[in-house]
Amino acid sequence: MRKVDGTVENGFETIRDAFAEAQLQDEGGAQLCIYRHGKRVVDLDAPVAHYWPQFAANGKANIPVSYLLSHKAGLPNFPPESGIVGNELLDWNRCVTALAEMKPLWKPGTAFRYHQFTYGYLVGEVIRRITGEVDGVRLLSRDTVERARKPQTDGLPEIEPGLYPLRFALGYELSRTGSPMLGTVSFGHAGAGGRLGFVHPESGIAVGYVCNKMLWDYTRGPDDRWLPWSRALREAAGL
Repeated sequence: MRKVDGTVENGFETIRDAFAEAQLQDEGGAQLCIYRHGKRVVDLDAPVAHYWPQFAANGKANIPVSYLLSHKAGLPNFPPESGIVGNELLDWNRCVTALAEMKPLWKPGTAFRYHQFTYGYLVGEVIRRITGEVDGVRLLSRDTVERARKPQTDGLPEIEPGLYPLRFALGYELSRTGSPMLGTVSFGHAGAGGRLGFVHPESGIAVGYVCNKMLWDYTRGPDDRWLPWSRALREAAGL
């Protein structure tokens, strides 16, 4: 069994042991953190152009903020003519200008595709224009949490779907076969290579898992490293 440093509360030791078991085939390091037990700054139904006027170009005047959060805006990549590759991604103003001028690849709201290359710029620019900054802390009310995890893409066609279909709420992934989290009420997001963060509000559990070895292939289902400790967590929490 791999050596594990850190602390664990009584009754949750099986999760520590399962985490160590899960890392046996991983030469790299990893960290697992589990916790148990708002002022509205943006109208998610308002057009993005209300906060970011330049975004209205090329037929995007009526795209609501919620479409950005749920990957339905039709802007998953930078347009080829923008020339944005590699180091150009570090130029925030160039990136958001290109997206503001871009024509959607499909009629917004009628389908979805993971906006992995543009999501941070789209949502970040809305936040920047409202607050003057990209980073910040927000305390979410119960009503906000319920709205944040309401399904937004169920029933819509996914552009280029894989074997494990994606599901999105407002800014979060929902539980799915490729990333089950702690069940249907969980929401959060998986990240490149196997990183994972999610919450299960009904039990008061919040989970963060990071690793320095990029092993996870999201097209092949859940990361094997998640499975032992997530099973142990369900048992310990009585889920």
